[in-house]
Amino acid sequence: MIEYSQPNTHKEFHVGHIRNAVYGQSIVNLARVNGYDVTSASYIGDIGAHVAKTLWAFAKFHGGEKFEKHERAKKLGEIYAQSVAYLEDHPEVKEEIEGVQRALEAQEEPWHSLWKKTRLWSIEDFKKNFIELNVTPDVWYFESDVEQAGKQRVKKMLTDGLAKKSQGATVIDLSHDNLGVFLLLKSDGSALYSTKDIELAFKKDKDYQADRQIIIVDVRQSLYFKQVFATLKALGFKKQMAHLAYDFVTLPEGTMSSRKGLIVTYEDLRDTMRAHLTEETKQRHADWSSKKIEKTAITLATASMSFMMLRQDPESIIIFDMREAMSVDGFTGPYILYTVARIESLLKKGKNKTEISGAWLTDACEIELVKHLAEFPEVIRHAGKSFAISAVAAWAFDTAKTFNEYYHSVKIIGDDNKDRMAARLALTLATKQTLTNAMKLLGIDVLREM
Repeated sequence: MIEYSQPNTHKEFHVGHIRNAVYGQSIVNLARVNGYDVTSASYIGDIGAHVAKTLWAFAKFHGGEKFEKHERAKKLGEIYAQSVAYLEDHPEVKEEIEGVQRALEAQEEPWHSLWKKTRLWSIEDFKKNFIELNVTPDVWYFESDVEQAGKQRVKKMLTDGLAKKSQGATVIDLSHDNLGVFLLLKSDGSALYSTKDIELAFKKDKDYQADRQIIIVDVRQSLYFKQVFATLKALGFKKQMAHLAYDFVTLPEGTMSSRKGLIVTYEDLRDTMRAHLTEETKQRHADWSSKKIEKTAITLATASMSFMMLRQDPESIIIFDMREAMSVDGFTGPYILYTVARIESLLKKGKNKTEISGAWLTDACEIELVKHLAEFPEVIRHAGKSFAISAVAAWAFDTAKTFNEYYHSVKIIGDDNKDRMAARLALTLATKQTLTNAMKLLGIDVLREM
């Protein structure tokens, strides 16, 4: 089981969430093509302190407001940032907000109904975003699914002597693993991430009996997951657990913060990129229908975002430059899509008269291209061992670049030697298919025209 994409309801889905979502889906795709039976899962943070803050501010400042369906998720993110800012200036409301959190955990009204309604706004938005990004988790888990059972498990740990009380809170001593003391339950009985993550591991195992559970979360949680896994081991959990870490995404302007409202949302980034790419496509293809232009821009925008997130090693910080991501020159998604579209045009001109024969492939650049294509299965096997999805992105770029060098070096269409032209068209077709396969692993659709 591979768990990835863990956005919080009542916050906006931002550019940083894109990396987790597309990286996780690519790892799922890579594992499957390497022969693993994979169940993919998304785990949504739909309860906790951030929800209490949002709902408290919603009721206090926005109770009578009506929001349009398309703006609901965005408004929740704005209200969350508003609540954080208000709390900083008015610390006396902290007790009120903590009371809301306790009421939510106890499913008390009117907070429980408000939570259900607003939670759905976020989930609907997440589902839409996942579809657009070609992210397809098989199963969805929610923190609210495991909170109460997690509390009961922690209480049993107290009874069994695995945990103890410390200043009113419940903790487990992991010093024998050099992991310090791990907090399991707050002094007021409220749940923590640990309360739920420990229970989630048991629930996943009960539901799917996976041999290994892989959790894709950013690198800042590395110590936390070592503590979670050590606690699970103390509880007798036998299955393999692994944390696959990646670093965060920042912008040329600096680091983002949803607490301060300083984020670039996925929706804003997507719409800005689509608008830019729509204008570019219009300029290139004035004869195209508006529907075709829009569809092309949508595909290019998603390819630009996803490839930018996947081309770097996961442990590297990504400085997301929108202009660079959309460029058709360089190490980008549009460059590879442009190459595939060029190949489609060549095959159309050659009327797809291809013959699988190497007898006529003697030029040095076409031999080099054949070698690149032949490496693809080994690239996939190697990447599958270490989950190095960036190696697939690098291979796709190198292959596209090699093909374009080939295209400029030899005459593919119009060669007097029909057999040689057919062989070169066959190599061109093989390049298109293999590049398409690579991009599919990255969760990126290709285009027939650009």
